[in-house]
Amino acid sequence: MVHALDEAQVIELTKTLREQGIESVAVGFLHSYAHSAHERRVRDLFRQHAPEIWVSLSSEVSAEIREYPRLSTVCANAYVQPIVSSYLRRLQQRLRERGLGVAPYLMTSSGAISTIEQGIAQPVRLVESGPAGGAILAREVARQLQLTQALSFDMGGTTAKICYVDDYTPTITQNFEFGRVRRHQKGSGLPIRVPVVEMVEIGAGGGSIGRVDALGLVRVGPDSAGAVPGPASYRRGGTLPTVTDAHVLTGAIDPGSFAAGTIELDPALARKAFDESLASAVEGDAVVAATAVIEVVTEDMANAARVHASELGKTVEHYSLIAFGGAAALHAASMARKLGLARVVVPESAGVGSAIGFLLAPISYQAVRTFRQNVDQVDLVAVNTLLAELARDVDDVVKQAAPGAAIRHRRQVFMRYVGQGHELVIDLDERADDINAASLVELRERFEQHYAHVYGRSLSHIGVEILSWSVLARAELPEHHATDRLDAAGAPALPAGSRRWYDAQHEQWREVPVYARDALTSGQSIPGPAIVTEAGTTTVVPAGFIARKSVLGALVLDDTARAASVQQEASASLEGVEQ
Repeated sequence: MVHALDEAQVIELTKTLREQGIESVAVGFLHSYAHSAHERRVRDLFRQHAPEIWVSLSSEVSAEIREYPRLSTVCANAYVQPIVSSYLRRLQQRLRERGLGVAPYLMTSSGAISTIEQGIAQPVRLVESGPAGGAILAREVARQLQLTQALSFDMGGTTAKICYVDDYTPTITQNFEFGRVRRHQKGSGLPIRVPVVEMVEIGAGGGSIGRVDALGLVRVGPDSAGAVPGPASYRRGGTLPTVTDAHVLTGAIDPGSFAAGTIELDPALARKAFDESLASAVEGDAVVAATAVIEVVTEDMANAARVHASELGKTVEHYSLIAFGGAAALHAASMARKLGLARVVVPESAGVGSAIGFLLAPISYQAVRTFRQNVDQVDLVAVNTLLAELARDVDDVVKQAAPGAAIRHRRQVFMRYVGQGHELVIDLDERADDINAASLVELRERFEQHYAHVYGRSLSHIGVEILSWSVLARAELPEHHATDRLDAAGAPALPAGSRRWYDAQHEQWREVPVYARDALTSGQSIPGPAIVTEAGTTTVVPAGFIARKSVLGALVLDDTARAASVQQEASASLEGVEQ
């Protein structure tokens, strides 16, 4: 039985909330993902009786089954909406006052561009927009260098983000946890159900603090010194040793040219921080303690990449590492070696990689709605009607950002075996506008193949169901994908100078050449150990790596031993196929 909404109760509630000074309300009814009329009527009543109160509907923010994540998502949206809307309106007004004649765009958590109006309506979709920009940069760099399997590695001041990019496409998921209070522990954060780039994030950045735990082991992060007071070497009152301090102490970072010379670092303060906090625990001096911090944080990030690959059913050794962010290039080669990767790419202007990714992002929008169907008993009329409705909804958003542009759709379904609690995302056949019996047979085959790839086996004797349906609209705008390449290795590059750097692998100080990245030309080779400097970051080239600058300016580091091993493996595999 369907019960009518108690409108008198809602009207009374509006009065109470107005008296209490409430600014924003989240509405989440149990089955609104299927029947949204009551939620929409609640919003109408609020507009009549309390128009100053913001109202977020779960049926619009996250129209999916599972009431707790849906309610959690709409509550997060309601919580930030007054603040975000006020900020975006002020930003828009000030940009107009300064002469900007076009509307600014926003980056969403899925790595897409949207409008300010959509950001105001659903600000929860912006929660991971910064890291998403980095994934878009990695996608473009991978495309330029024809790297079909890339591992995006973004390390800044407080966190490190890792994302797998296959066939120039970052994985998009609907599951995300915000603000985990326990490191790597699922369920310790706030579940958010919006399209977001699938990545793992850990508390590992330049400001991450090193300390000794109760077992006498060196730990790094997840707490950070931040920008204020910052690392001890910043001379702003920080006293705890950080990753940045460790690199200053071991010679990778030049104290006089950090952040293009805008911040002068003090190695003596970095040494003091390690002497007082860590040196005695590692039974060595400050440099040994600093080396331990670098090793631990690099291993933490490599382990996160391994775990994430296992969760996604990927083989990490097949990937190339694309490193950006202010701190990533310091650790990238060592991290690649731990993971067994043969190649590292440090894009041009890597220190602001996420910001560059914003400029490369497509204009698109995705909508998901739950409509549970057994694959063998699909209501084709209802499903095709639903897909058409979703297409109209997403088209309306994209048209606001790209008026007049042609729109391309990508349709997906969330599938699982009957009785399971989680789904896999499968693409629908784009050759047909409507779903029919033949496309459902193909869809099931595609699901079982993907399931076997991820989990090692399929369960063909169990029924398959579709839980949710999704349509993504993308504006078909002119794109100019440049092709990059590495010229054959030529004459060695000329160093700009040299620096004392502590070689942890051989436990000794070495005088290593320092190269200015801007002075390098395509094809020049830099054998490790060496250091390459630029305004936004520093790249460490360990022994065994050779660095070259690509035609478009990317710095490419190849592990010569690993590259030879990969080539041998490929040759052996090819011989096996021929036999």
